[in-house]
Amino acid sequence: MAAARDLPLTGAQAGIWFAQHLDPANPIYNTGERIDLVGPLAADVLVAAIRDAVEETEALHVRFSSVDGEPRQSVVPPGERAAWSVQRVDLRDEPDPEAAARAWMDRALAEPVDLDRGPLFAQAVLRLGEDHHVWFHSYHHVVMDAYGFSLVARRVAALYAARLAVDAAPASRAGTLDELVTADAQARDAACEDDRAFWAQRLPGPPEPATLGRGSTRSSATFLRRGSTLRAAAVEEMETAAKAAGGHWPELVLAAVALYLHRLSGAPDVVLGVPMMGRLGRGMRTAARTPGMLVNIVPLRLRPTPATTVGELVAEVAAELAAVRDHQHHRFEDLRRDLRLDAGGGARGEAALVGPWVNVKPFADKLRFGAETIGTARPVAGGPVHDLAVNVVRQPDGSLVLDVDANPATYDADEVEGHHRRLAALLGTLAHTPADRPLGAVALLDADERAAALAAG
Repeated sequence: MAAARDLPLTGAQAGIWFAQHLDPANPIYNTGERIDLVGPLAADVLVAAIRDAVEETEALHVRFSSVDGEPRQSVVPPGERAAWSVQRVDLRDEPDPEAAARAWMDRALAEPVDLDRGPLFAQAVLRLGEDHHVWFHSYHHVVMDAYGFSLVARRVAALYAARLAVDAAPASRAGTLDELVTADAQARDAACEDDRAFWAQRLPGPPEPATLGRGSTRSSATFLRRGSTLRAAAVEEMETAAKAAGGHWPELVLAAVALYLHRLSGAPDVVLGVPMMGRLGRGMRTAARTPGMLVNIVPLRLRPTPATTVGELVAEVAAELAAVRDHQHHRFEDLRRDLRLDAGGGARGEAALVGPWVNVKPFADKLRFGAETIGTARPVAGGPVHDLAVNVVRQPDGSLVLDVDANPATYDADEVEGHHRRLAALLGTLAHTPADRPLGAVALLDADERAAALAAG
């Protein structure tokens, strides 16, 4: 058998590899997702489909090394890989199976991953009820991003359907790790000077990031989360309001976070961190079909004022997104170095360029497991949270999951609850606010807070 080719890391992998080696026991780079399956399910078939999908995903089976201080990786051949299994956990007899499932996943994510020995992933099928299973899959962030989660999930669903029908497995459309690494390097090299010039013009003397927290924003080993689900009808109302300003509901979400941050912090300049999948552009067709780690964070700079109208802010978000999307291959880490923000970091730590991160997944994966069972995906952990992270995920029924994650070194549980509650209320408010209304006239308090304020005079 030919020796595995020694490969460099993608730009996204390299930053995480170095960060993890500075703190090897920190589990914050463990990422995870749950896929709820409510309905009839052939659990043995699902386990087999998971095994097949994981085995064919090269990014999950790498061996890291260091050459002259630079990390390298090679794909471990199938016959030399460490043994692993899909764990099966029956929680039906627990007093609260859902709470038990969350606790089980939290414990799994809290286990540090040894990058030198692996495994770099974990898979489990949790049974909460007779017709309720949860497929939990987690990966160290050095080998997988959120887009990769979706690719793996779609592949598992396809393999499950084939096994259930006793058909031959459909051919995988994914590329090799070599192709993924090559595409990433070519995309970054091709646009390097243009991207650097673009960002130098976009962020001359970047402002101190606006934040609602206190103290350091160096990421902790854990994070706080508050979440809820916005009904499908509310999302349709958000879309109608956004279209009146020439945008769509994802731009309305970003506008809401920018407005909220501007009003509560008083900052006239708001810079949000927005994840981009790093798979767009010439030469990235195979990368768009290949699980791995390419995601990048790009700064989205907005300048709302009390006189800015809702429509103007939504339009500004749409224009800025269109502009930065074409320059998403310039790595966040490189941009910080370009701006000389990486020398020690100071109290702001790694967040010394952007404030809260806002991640919007506008399209739901249609994960069908048999004729009656559709998988509903929801992120459980997405990596370090330096300040606030607002995650919005579309569901198959048209609803939205809204999660607000926070760094516990910067926010307490009550503050996170308040920010989540007010942001959810603000989205509802903006869905019914005329596009020509000034931001200064938009109420930020939720119904209970408005009632309390009125009662207090």
